[in-house]
Amino acid sequence: MGANGLLVVLNSFALTTLAQCFSTIPYLRSIPRPCSLHATREDRSSSIDYDVHLFSLKWSSLDDPINFSKTVRDTWRWKDEVLGDGRDFFVPRPKTLHALQEYILQSAAAHCDGKEINSWLLECVVLSNCARFEIILLARDKATTLEFLSGCLVAQTQSFTDLPFKQLQTSFDRPGNIDGLAKVKEADRQRVSDLAEERHWNQLEGAENVCRHLCMIAAGMADRPSRPGRTFPFQPFSSRDAHILLQLKRTLENARSAPRIALLLRYALIAGKAVRNPEKIEELRKLRRYGTGNTKYDSTPPSHVLEHVTQV
Repeated sequence: MGANGLLVVLNSFALTTLAQCFSTIPYLRSIPRPCSLHATREDRSSSIDYDVHLFSLKWSSLDDPINFSKTVRDTWRWKDEVLGDGRDFFVPRPKTLHALQEYILQSAAAHCDGKEINSWLLECVVLSNCARFEIILLARDKATTLEFLSGCLVAQTQSFTDLPFKQLQTSFDRPGNIDGLAKVKEADRQRVSDLAEERHWNQLEGAENVCRHLCMIAAGMADRPSRPGRTFPFQPFSSRDAHILLQLKRTLENARSAPRIALLLRYALIAGKAVRNPEKIEELRKLRRYGTGNTKYDSTPPSHVLEHVTQV
C-alpha cells in the first residue's frame, strides 16, 4: 500500500471513530482528561449541532503589496514570540498554548452572557510551529467565528505589546504572556476587521477535511503557510521533517479537554508514523539510498523516483 493509500485508510478509520465519539457519551467519558471548567462540556449540549472548523493564518509578504497586511504580520510576530517559532525544539510551551485555548473558550462563553451551556464553541486546539499557526474549533456558528478569533488575537497582540520586559519573557513557557482578561479596545476595531478578512485565512470545515489536512501535515506533505510558493519534497527519513510528529504530540497532550479534536490528532500521528515506515510502505526503500536529507552530504533523489514514491 502506498503513502496516499495509507493516508486514505487512516482518514476513514479516524472519521468512523470520530462519529462514534460524537454519538456515544459513555465513550467520551472513557477518554482520560484533567478536571477543568470544560470537563463535562459534552453533557451540556448535543454534539450533533457542532462541526469541526480549522482556520490557518496565511503569511503576509512585503513582496505582495496588494494583499500585504501589517496586522497579519504583527500576529505572526506575536505568535513567534509568545507561542514559539518552532525552532525551540527542546523548549515546548504547552502552558502558554493551553492558556490561549482557555482564553478563547472563556471569551466565547462571555459572548453568551456567561451561560456556557449555550456557548457556540465547544472545543479549541491551537497548532503552532515555525511553518503554521492554526486554530481548530468544534463550533456550531461559523458566521461570526472568524471575526471572534480575530478579536481574540488582536486583543492578545496589543496586550503583549504593552507588557514590560517582554524580551526576557519570550524565552520561557510563560502562560502569563496570555492575558486572560484581554479585550479589544475601540482603537483596535479596524485591526480586527483587517485580520478577519477571509483572504488572510485558509479555512476548512468538516471532520473529513480537517482530518485529511492534519494527516498531510503529519506526513510532511502539506503546504507551509509561512513559506508560500515554496515546494518541499517528501523526505520520510529526515529527522528535521519528522519533528512535526513531536510538535503534534505536544499539541495532542494539550488537547485533553478537547476529546473530539484530539481523535483527529491521534490518527494524524498514526498516519505520520506509518508513511515513514518502510515495513508498511515498501516503496520508501527506494529513497533510503539517497540519505536522510539532513546534511549537505546527502544526495537528492531523481525527480521521477521522488514523484513516484510520493504518489503511490
